[in-house]
Amino acid sequence: MKPFCLICMCLFAPFLIEAQDESDAHLLSSCVSLEQQIFSESSLEKKDSLLLAKAVVYKQYQDFENALKTIDRISNLAGPDLSSRVMDEKIKLNYLMGNHKQVKNLIAETIFLEDYQKSKDIILFESLNYVALQELDQARESFETLVRDKEVITHAFRKVKFKNPEKAFILSFIVPGSGQIYAGRTFKGLLSLGVQAPLFYVGFSGISRGYVFTESIPSIALFQGFYFGGAEYAKELAIEYNQATIEELSSSMISAIKKEASLN
Repeated sequence: MKPFCLICMCLFAPFLIEAQDESDAHLLSSCVSLEQQIFSESSLEKKDSLLLAKAVVYKQYQDFENALKTIDRISNLAGPDLSSRVMDEKIKLNYLMGNHKQVKNLIAETIFLEDYQKSKDIILFESLNYVALQELDQARESFETLVRDKEVITHAFRKVKFKNPEKAFILSFIVPGSGQIYAGRTFKGLLSLGVQAPLFYVGFSGISRGYVFTESIPSIALFQGFYFGGAEYAKELAIEYNQATIEELSSSMISAIKKEASLN
């Protein structure tokens, strides 16, 4: 099996590299062409429109960082239409880059923009951003403006709960393995308890039986490693659980939007 995989990699790798190179070439060509137009353009309004177009090109190639840098070069937000388009792109790019607190701040700033109206896309990004921030009440409130079927909303948000990583950490300090169980990994929690309990018993019983160096010290040293490591691991599991919950809920919300759009 391994030789077969290696052969496939050798055969197809040059084509994948070529495709990537071709994609990079298209991006570079588009950006250079737009930059030339920006440089030669005397109208500030047209120059800003070209900068926005260049940012959109970067976004299409998933180069979100350069897209955002290009938008930041727009200095003359002439008219409410351009201001709204720039704000929309900033919200989308910051969401795609994982800057969820910045997205929340930008959405709050839209109330100060003249004639700004949230599009359905922006409301969806707002809803998904609240989910990413684990603010479910706000996410549901925003999502309700997009979906008319209340059953769909109830289905999407049913039994959605997040785990507190700090709580998982503390629980594992109190009772080894309980943090993993709280984080939704019952087997790993029981396994952690099953490993640590015997080490704890052997470590302290060895003292009373006089086996300090042969039993107690090695067992206690191992117990400490599993004890502190287990607490950190429980915290990581809670974070993983929350991330999986965010992805599942976000997917359900997007599916609900697509389903409703297909019925209209």
